[in-house]
Amino acid sequence: MKKKLAILGIATFSVLGLCLSASAAALTDEEREQRKTERIENREDRKTQIDERKEERKEKKEEIKEKRCENAGKRIQTRVQRYENKQKQHGAVFGKLVTRVEGVAEKLKAKGVDTTKLTSDVETLKEKIKELEIEHESFISSLEATENYECGSSDGQFREKLGESRRMSAEVRAKLVDVRNYYQTVVRVDIIELRDQLEDDSSEGSVE
Repeated sequence: MKKKLAILGIATFSVLGLCLSASAAALTDEEREQRKTERIENREDRKTQIDERKEERKEKKEEIKEKRCENAGKRIQTRVQRYENKQKQHGAVFGKLVTRVEGVAEKLKAKGVDTTKLTSDVETLKEKIKELEIEHESFISSLEATENYECGSSDGQFREKLGESRRMSAEVRAKLVDVRNYYQTVVRVDIIELRDQLEDDSSEGSVE
């Protein structure tokens, strides 16, 4: 009897052990599946985060580009206004200069001085001032034309037009210097020489 009970106990424990082993194996498979799912989800999360960071960087680049273009547009508008003001100032200054020189020439001529060369040089000065004015207007038009190109989408054309405006700006400065130099080295010298000539003539007349 005791032997049967012992055998029955052993059999019961064996069956129980098999059930526990099967249960443990089932839990292990479930855990593995769960871990696999977690790994997939983690990879997807990382990919999503990477894509989001890429999109953020792209948006920042676009914002920087838009800001740069906006600033470039504002700088162009400021430069246009500045050069328009300079053009007006130069026109007023040189206009008064020509009027004053012509007045001097008329007074000298009225006193019997030959002002042929001075009159001719004044005409040349007027031509140079006109050339400066035309160059100035062309430069401003070229600068304004850069606003017709959408910064970013037509960046190459924008830069090309801006470079052209810079070259024209140098030409404006060169013509401005030419006008000033011509007045100082030619027209002003004419006036000084004619005045000296008038004084000499007056002195000779007084002596006689």
